Amino acid sequence: KNQNKNKNKFKIESSICMYVLKLFGLICLLLIGTLPWWKFHHWSKQGLCINDKTNILLFNRTYCTSIINTVYGYVQYNYWQCGFLMRWNSNEIANFLLAIPIW
Repeated sequence: KNQNKNKNKFKIESSICMYVLKLFGLICLLLIGTLPWWKFHHWSKQGLCINDKTNILLFNRTYCTSIINTVYGYVQYNYWQCGFLMRWNSNEIANFLLAIPIW
């Protein structure tokens, strides 16, 4: 009976290890997949917001002072008048109703 308990304990521990390794692999893939996006936004904030020689903030814009806001989102909102969920207004209800069967 002790050998069966040891075998069951080993199976449980190995399955936990497999789940941890799979989770670690998933996190690594997500980081690798989003690295170019993060690198681009870091590069654009450095180029548009901060002076290279003095490290002083050049513009007081939302994407320069915030971690969450991006340069692309700023351009969409201020110059193109579009952004996340900006099409959701009462005039567009019919268009969304027509598109429901496609979703």
